[in-house]
Amino acid sequence: MNYTFRMHDPRVGRFFAIDPLFREYPWNSPYAFSENRVIDAVELEGLESFRVIRKQDCNSPQKFITQVVFDPDIKFGVIKATTDKSQCVNFGGTTTYEQKIFGKSGSVETGGLPEGGFNFSFRSQGSDKYQPDDLVTDFLTQSNIPVSQHTKELDALIGTTTTSTRLSKASLNVFGEKFAKIKEDKTKTTVIEYTLVPKITIEAVDINSSYIKDLYSKLKQSTNSLVELKAVSDIDYKSSVKVQDINNPQGIKMKLEIKTEWKSKDENISSRTYIKNISTGEEIEEGDKETTLPTD
Repeated sequence: MNYTFRMHDPRVGRFFAIDPLFREYPWNSPYAFSENRVIDAVELEGLESFRVIRKQDCNSPQKFITQVVFDPDIKFGVIKATTDKSQCVNFGGTTTYEQKIFGKSGSVETGGLPEGGFNFSFRSQGSDKYQPDDLVTDFLTQSNIPVSQHTKELDALIGTTTTSTRLSKASLNVFGEKFAKIKEDKTKTTVIEYTLVPKITIEAVDINSSYIKDLYSKLKQSTNSLVELKAVSDIDYKSSVKVQDINNPQGIKMKLEIKTEWKSKDENISSRTYIKNISTGEEIEEGDKETTLPTD
């Protein structure tokens, strides 16, 4: 099996070419595959884009200075951590290397188009009981007023733009400090048009009565909306519509729900990847050579 930097023999579970980074990992065999964890690990062809280095402060050897350095050989998910004590002594100094794995990435989205949505419930205007024809007429008349206002508000969004940001984040503690690896994508969305998807729901105790069937048929003929029947065990008389239906003496309920489907054009504004020290707010962009954090 050929990898980017060396070749592997799956019959023995080993590389037969030396790891080009073997000097940085003296505790590992240069022929090891996946740290010898072939069940729960994967072979890393170069770690994380950033390296965290903690160097001794020669003026105060008990303190350390933390640096974040860009490393193009390292990929998302793992970070190299180095503790360097070799610069401030003449003999016996040590340099310790670690491999840290970022936590599971999560995504956060902000901004974006309003989903839009509209609900209307019909109410009786008097004490008379409705016949199917009159109920359809009044229902459509009453619902048309708020629907028109809703449509007017949506029309005003045509041609407008909104900006949304998607973040992919992973966090990690290194040397007692918390770092976050963040990939940020910003998108500009321009509204082109929208489509309304209306649905009318009739709730009744007996949805198989001749009245309900007649009402259902007339609504289907009078509107382009999806019409659904919903059987319920009881109807609240305070919100019911009185109808000429002996099978539904408590009345029925009628609701209109409208969903908005947008058609828009997306344009990528910017993309960037950076690592951030959560406690200090210090950031380093991908490609930056070095940033020095406060002495700890």
